[in-house]
Amino acid sequence: MNPKAHGHYLILYSEGGSADLQNMMTLCPSCHTRSHNKEATLALAKRIATRRQRQKAANTGSQ
Repeated sequence: MNPKAHGHYLILYSEGGSADLQNMMTLCPSCHTRSHNKEATLALAKRIATRRQRQKAANTGSQ
């Protein structure tokens, strides 16, 4: 078991994302690698998509 957690940006810099903690979620190293290699499981992909939608809505509401 690897006790380290990786920070994953919900909205990438290239898509206008910020470095704020609200734009991040933690993933285990294995899931983080899979998320960038497009090998994420359906459950992980849904979790990331849900958090990403919430972050985009929050960004829209704060402007």
